[in-house]
Amino acid sequence: MQLPLTKDQINAFLYYGYVPRPNQVKVQRLLSRYGIDLQEIKSQKPREELIREGAKILDDTFHDIAGKVGKETVVIPLSGGMDSRAILAGMLKHLPKSQIQTVTVGIPGALDYEIGQQVAKKVGVVNKVINLGKIKWSEQELIGYAKKFHYPIALVEGFLFSQVFSCFEGGSVFLSGFMGDPLSGSHLQKNDSVTWEKAKIGFIKRNNYTENQSSWPENELLPEKPFLDRKLITLDEQLDFFIRQRLYIMPLVLLKDKKHIAPFLNPRWVVFMLNLPRSLRKDQMLYKKILFNAYPELFSLPLKNTGGLPLNVSTVQFFLKRITNRIGYTGRKYLPFVFSGSAQGLNYIDFELSYRKKDDLKAFAQKSLDDLQYRGLVKEINIPIIWQEHQTGQANHSQLISLLVSLEIYFKAAKGYK
Repeated sequence: MQLPLTKDQINAFLYYGYVPRPNQVKVQRLLSRYGIDLQEIKSQKPREELIREGAKILDDTFHDIAGKVGKETVVIPLSGGMDSRAILAGMLKHLPKSQIQTVTVGIPGALDYEIGQQVAKKVGVVNKVINLGKIKWSEQELIGYAKKFHYPIALVEGFLFSQVFSCFEGGSVFLSGFMGDPLSGSHLQKNDSVTWEKAKIGFIKRNNYTENQSSWPENELLPEKPFLDRKLITLDEQLDFFIRQRLYIMPLVLLKDKKHIAPFLNPRWVVFMLNLPRSLRKDQMLYKKILFNAYPELFSLPLKNTGGLPLNVSTVQFFLKRITNRIGYTGRKYLPFVFSGSAQGLNYIDFELSYRKKDDLKAFAQKSLDDLQYRGLVKEINIPIIWQEHQTGQANHSQLISLLVSLEIYFKAAKGYK
């Protein structure tokens, strides 16, 4: 059921892409319930021993999952990243290929779309491919999707990801890579915040969905104090784990009414990763070593994380690949008549172009913006000007447009709104 929104919540949504809640989650009680014992003094074991230990925990996790699913079909949304590939590699050791299916979404040319298919073909599993450029946009479908959420969320992008669930029967079990990257250290900051206020300021700066098109939220709706001692989990990661991941990422990837298992939330894995010294979590260093040592064949294939190179690529090769990809990105932006094709790093579709050129999405977005303008609830943003500037190419307002459209669809899904 959709809940009524305050002005602060609407403004926060238009900044973050979801609505943070300042309620203090009882994290210590939650950790105790699952036997997660975090230590102030981190592990001092040799790196090679930790690599073996991490691989053993992952293998035990996948073995246990295979026992739980029985004869049900296992569906793995397979991107170009590490987490979904690790799940596929692990499950292939404990289930027959015939029981595993993968699904790849994106647009041709994007790494998620291309690499996902390459990996599935390599191991010989059935792979469903969904070209998001061909998805038809329907107000009624988006309203039905919005009804799955109590608070507004970035529905437009979320709807595209939800396509991974649309083509499988009710008996399927979806294995999600949720929290794989964050737990392994991908969201560690260069320098950890030493006070809660500094952590909150950094969090707000990093998590502007519209990339500085929206003003700083008057009420950031963040907790007044940390969830835990910063010696257990860094203050920056506490905000990421218990606010952004819990309230934004989790509702989108662990969609209601579907059966999900998130292997990286196995308590043994959580304890193992969070009790590592910072140096081994930085840049996911130990996680990468574990994956390559446990599944060398699959992690010798290209990865999105390395710009389309294998995981064991040298620093020099990775640097040169980043330069090449950056040239291609800049060329597509400023010289589209020379550099063609999709941007490799796209997760979904090119919204900047699609809001101008894709007829059904353009019509759907314009109607939603007109209806939202009529409600008079978003007075700080000149919605008609935002749309006009985007259509004429004066500015790229695609991210803000997506949030405004999502807000209107949320209102239409809520009882009492017409």
